[in-house]
Formats: sequence, C-alpha cells, structure tokens
Amino acid sequence: MFTTSEREERWLAAFSKWFGGVPGFKQQTLVIALWTISILTGIVHDPGMLHFLIVLTIYSAITQPMLAIGSAIATRLTAAQSKRLEEQSEKIEQQSERTERLVESSIHMQEAMRDMMAVLIQSVSRTEQLTDDISDDIDAIRENIKEDEHVT
Repeated sequence: MFTTSEREERWLAAFSKWFGGVPGFKQQTLVIALWTISILTGIVHDPGMLHFLIVLTIYSAITQPMLAIGSAIATRLTAAQSKRLEEQSEKIEQQSERTERLVESSIHMQEAMRDMMAVLIQSVSRTEQLTDDISDDIDAIRENIKEDEHVT
C-alpha cells in the first residue's frame, strides 16, 4: 500500500484533477506540441525521434503510477468514509433502541401512575365513608348521652 504525506496528496490531487479533467488526446497533443517546439527552436536535437519515444514512454511511466496512487488514495478515503458511516449508523441504531426503551419505560410508568391514582381514589372514597361512619357513630353516642342525661 502506498503511503503519502498531505503535501504529496495535494500535489497528486492537483495532478489528478488535471489528468482527469483534460482528455488524454489533449495531454498527448500537449506533449507532442512541446516536443515539436523544442525541436524547432533547437532546444532538442532528435533526428531519429528516439528521444521523443523516450519522452512518451516516461510520460506513460509517470501517469500509470499516478493512477495507481490516486486509486489507492481514493480507496483508502472511501474505506475510511464507509467506516465512519457504519459507525454513525450503529450509533443511530443504539440511540433508537435507547429511545424505544425510554418510551416503553414511560408507558409502564404512566400505567403504574394510573393504577396508583385508582388506588388513591379508592382510598379517599373509603376514608370519606369511614369518616361519615365515625361521624354517624359520634352523633349516635351524643344522642345516647343526651338520652341518658334526660333519664337521670
């Protein structure tokens, strides 16, 4: 696997942008034009075009590894992004499960509160009934006391 620094990745990205953005025939035309200009201006002397073939070979020797490096970088970045998406998906799933458990807990608590309210209402009703019974008993005792006082 290729290892690259940030600077190399930026350079490769720029080259890849040019390499991917400019059609191959334009790239080759540019190389041929530059070579022809260099021959016509006398910068390069290449009567048998051997140097030209070497330049084209070097050009292809450079572009093929660049494509491989670019592919390796893209694969690594895609794998990293895929892993991040998978982790986020797992976190969302876990959060959904927690939320579901909280909702179920809330429903159970509401049911328990409803049952407790029913028991409380019954207790209040029973307390009122007992209070009424005690009041009636107190009134009856007072009546008996009054009757006993009149009798004596």
